[in-house]
Amino acid sequence: MQLEIYDLECFPNFFSYTGYRRNTEKITQIYIYDNDGLKQLFDYLWNKSKITYQVGFNNLNYDYPMLHYIRTNYEKLVKLTPQKQTAKLYEESQRIIGNEFSEIQKSKVSIPQIDLFRIHHFDNKAKITSLKDIEIRLNFPTVEDMPFPYYHVVQPEDIEKILAYNLNDVMATNEFYACSRDRINMRSSLSKEFKLELLNANDPKIGSEIFISLMSENNKDIRNQRTHRESINLGECVLPWIKFDCPELNDLLKKIKSTIISETKGSMEFSVTYKGFQYDFGLGGIHGCIKSGVYRANEEEYIYDIDVTSFYPNLSIVNGFHPEHLGKTFCEIYKSVFNKRASAKKAGNKVVSEGLKLALNGVYGKSNSQFSPFYDPKFTMQITINGQLLIVMLGKELADLGCTILQANTDGITIKCKKGLLEQVQKVCTDWEAQTKLQLEYKFYDKMVIRDVNNYLAVDTDGKIKYKGCFEIDKEYHKDPSFRIVPIALSEYFTKGTPVEQTIRTHKNIYDFCGRFKSRSDSHSELRYFVDGKEVREKMQKTNRYYVSQNGLSFVKVYSSDKEETIEKGWLIKIFNRFEERDDYEINFDYYITQCYKIINVIETRQYSLF
Repeated sequence: MQLEIYDLECFPNFFSYTGYRRNTEKITQIYIYDNDGLKQLFDYLWNKSKITYQVGFNNLNYDYPMLHYIRTNYEKLVKLTPQKQTAKLYEESQRIIGNEFSEIQKSKVSIPQIDLFRIHHFDNKAKITSLKDIEIRLNFPTVEDMPFPYYHVVQPEDIEKILAYNLNDVMATNEFYACSRDRINMRSSLSKEFKLELLNANDPKIGSEIFISLMSENNKDIRNQRTHRESINLGECVLPWIKFDCPELNDLLKKIKSTIISETKGSMEFSVTYKGFQYDFGLGGIHGCIKSGVYRANEEEYIYDIDVTSFYPNLSIVNGFHPEHLGKTFCEIYKSVFNKRASAKKAGNKVVSEGLKLALNGVYGKSNSQFSPFYDPKFTMQITINGQLLIVMLGKELADLGCTILQANTDGITIKCKKGLLEQVQKVCTDWEAQTKLQLEYKFYDKMVIRDVNNYLAVDTDGKIKYKGCFEIDKEYHKDPSFRIVPIALSEYFTKGTPVEQTIRTHKNIYDFCGRFKSRSDSHSELRYFVDGKEVREKMQKTNRYYVSQNGLSFVKVYSSDKEETIEKGWLIKIFNRFEERDDYEINFDYYITQCYKIINVIETRQYSLF
């Protein structure tokens, strides 16, 4: 397969294409300036290259539309001078950048595209991530912004710098492609299995498309269907058999049932405390957490994690919850998808199993999107309200037994309890399963280290460690990867008793000490230092990689309003946008040790206060 990683650069008087052929490792760079670059590019892409796929980063929204413009307008463009060619290309580039919907219809695409930006769902506002962010996340040697603004009139001496930048982006994209192979292969297999175009789809999109295709076998007009509601009576959403035998929980239930909402956002801001444990309701699920501390299983007590199997899909299936416009057929297909997934998982068919899992989980999220054929906000509220009330029901019964609730989190609950109560705990769980028609999964933990509901570390009896929040070592690509050494040191401290000082001072990977800083549109960053008694303010690029050093400089964020904010106030930093091999990086280990103890002290100080 002829796979080419590529990227474009476009200026008012300059245009470049850089491609890296994966199978041959050949680099191709073609530019239009004062030459016949346009003819070379057209000939390469559509006559000689025989490319099977082009791979890029946000290429469906920018790079390929630019190439499509060249292909469809080539006969006109080739008659122009290079200067007029680049002017036309720059004009089209600005038009595409300003157009939210620039993607070319698949039927008109001349070279099949793979867009890593789309696959990883970076087009979601909550997950938006740049290639520079990815470079830092992957410990790429060079993190470099374009050395010129895109309105810059390119001079001959600038060309080499632009091409070098263009190549660096391509090689970074190539490395990210290597990290994304499993995702791409899964999408390719799912496309064949379900006869759908899923290669550039994000996970929710895959799930939605698979489910839509299954629904459309019975309902051809599903994509245009929605259920809009002016208001929702939450009392109509709550299952009639849900009830409590204590005043505080009954008061909560009455409050929920008496609430009428006009929109789902902010509609689930309820809280209740039972036997010292506070449950917080929210549209994304229930949350609750005991005080910060280290909680250990011992000879007398165990830590038991209880999760509901495929919680939201099964809530819909067993209770007949469905978007009104889709009717009971929705539940029938939901159940069939669930059973097919179970069979595929049992048979070891990972592709089908993963695809159907996405289909099961994607429906609930899409039910609150007006752009989805699953849209019915009442269905959303039926799932989220009843799911949270059922978790509270389980938590209440366990608390009544004498169990300590450590956490409640979306689809499960974690408890600490006397070992002599295990049989009674299991009966409570069995009775709950019988009443709700849902299934529970169980796991024993040896230890839980809790800062709060979103930041914890849990070690199960097999030695596997679950990391959340500040304890995450390898974060998802859209999350800030700064100072990886801190969660590494915390893990060693809380699981092995290794002093954080020892871990940090002996750690050899410089990248793990690096942080990320990004300037927004209303600010820029500067390095501050003195030369011959005069202050120098060196303006930095938009995205910077740095570490805290014993012999560094002051790093300042400057707002357009002239307000200033020192980054890592009280410490000096060194910019590390280009990797340099050194015997001594002059790392200020005290900074990283301090960051660890900010977390440790919260956990251990509060732990001591409990006794």
